[in-house]
Amino acid sequence: MKKLLIIELLVLFFISGCAKKADSIKPTYVSPIEYNDLSCKELKKELIKVNQTLTDLSAKQDEDSEKENTFAMAVLMIGFISIDVDGPQEAEIGRLKGRSETIKDVAAKKNCSFAAGMP
Repeated sequence: MKKLLIIELLVLFFISGCAKKADSIKPTYVSPIEYNDLSCKELKKELIKVNQTLTDLSAKQDEDSEKENTFAMAVLMIGFISIDVDGPQEAEIGRLKGRSETIKDVAAKKNCSFAAGMP
């Protein structure tokens, strides 16, 4: 009976998921329409701003992920489970990644010098 409870808790733990590391969050689609009329200089400025915000938020996400994963393991050890869903921070990271990709795509299509060599 005790083994069954532990197995059920482990299954619930892995099903519920924990906060994701920023690297594992996928970009969301962002339309290029808002960037099409920008100059290369404006695109570069926007890309720098987006990437700085993304870097800052990603660091916070990774820190939160580490804390939550540690807490979830501690909770699991005493027989409870913490259920988590993707939060607004994860959604914002996906949106910022999408914006960054879109800006890079638009810059490449406009042959902006800073776009050369960008992944």
